[in-house]
Amino acid sequence: MRIYFTIYFVLTSCGLHHKPSPTEKWWLKKGIDPLHFKSCGPVGLKKVYSHFTDENVTNIMISIEIQENRKIKIFKLLGVFDVDFRSITCPPELLSHLKRNNFKYESIKYNELKEGDVAIILLKGYDDFYDWHWAIYPNDKKEIPTFFKDYTKIIKTYKITRANLTLTNN
Repeated sequence: MRIYFTIYFVLTSCGLHHKPSPTEKWWLKKGIDPLHFKSCGPVGLKKVYSHFTDENVTNIMISIEIQENRKIKIFKLLGVFDVDFRSITCPPELLSHLKRNNFKYESIKYNELKEGDVAIILLKGYDDFYDWHWAIYPNDKKEIPTFFKDYTKIIKTYKITRANLTLTNN
């Protein structure tokens, strides 16, 4: 019985039925997954950048940098089962991106945030596989407590600051 369930699951998963567009195929040939571009990780990080710089840092640039620095490249494989897995940005990837780009972060409690703070918050809803979201304080302040309606749980809050850049003359 278990083998039939497994075959049924694999043969009916939406990842197998996903037909990539020509643009998506172009990116995939370069080793970059364009489905990650508009996911909450890169979009949230773009909002973070807007608080610290006037540079035009796009979610596409952020996504590419995250994907190029992934240590474990499992999301394409998981995308065979469900295409939504290709959009995931795991906490270590997000935090590594911040560190590589001269941001500092500290884990604090959500209720400790105050006016003028910038933070990235990991939210969880009812479903352990699908209901995860990165939100930005203060941008998403109103939606954070109820993003997944009554099931919203604030899992982690990272207060973000920009590290001082020091230039040296050699």
